[in-house]
Amino acid sequence: MLEQAGFRVRGEQVRKSWVVSVDGEQVRFELVADYVVERAGRPWVAEVKTGERALDLRFGPTRRQLLEYREAFGVEGVLLVDAEANSLREIHFHPSRGGRDQRATLLWFLAGLGLGSALAAWLTAH
Repeated sequence: MLEQAGFRVRGEQVRKSWVVSVDGEQVRFELVADYVVERAGRPWVAEVKTGERALDLRFGPTRRQLLEYREAFGVEGVLLVDAEANSLREIHFHPSRGGRDQRATLLWFLAGLGLGSALAAWLTAH
């Protein structure tokens, strides 16, 4: 199914050691992705699930698992494979709007501050 969708299988049951920091101490654990695949030179993780609830992205454990795989494996996106229905869904996690909006707001603020300072200097000189 993955190959029919244009993906090349690079590995099955791929293990990845991942480290997170908790209160300054590193906690290491191992993740196992069902498949690591590639399309157009970009890696993806494919997770095979069964059961209606596990395939629903509103179901927190599934969503968090896919997000964890995306972060740990550093992939383009994740694929949710429905083994029973023989279907495949491409999942992309978008950055929160807050982070982008805050950066844009800061840049606009700094630009405005610079223009305001330049205008004040020009008015003072004239």
